[in-house]
Amino acid sequence: MSTIEVVKMGVKGHLIMPQIIREKLGVDKGSNVAWVIKNNGEISIRALNEQTFEIENEFEKALKAAGITYDEWQENRAIAFQKAYPELSQELEQTHV
Repeated sequence: MSTIEVVKMGVKGHLIMPQIIREKLGVDKGSNVAWVIKNNGEISIRALNEQTFEIENEFEKALKAAGITYDEWQENRAIAFQKAYPELSQELEQTHV
């Protein structure tokens, strides 16, 4: 069964995540979440655990320190995403077929 929660976007584009969604994701103030946008326009929100977030931050810092271009960074980031989120990567690959 699906649940629909409607929120109004603020002037600066801020959205308030309803309590039921925060509880379902297990997130609270200061938590990191990822917005995943699929080619069909569907959006999902995933909670990021602290370890994954730290790994991604270190990866990003390393690429910038190495002077890699944005396009190269995007390609490498896609590879890191596949490694960090194998199940989600498979799901996304299936929707792109």
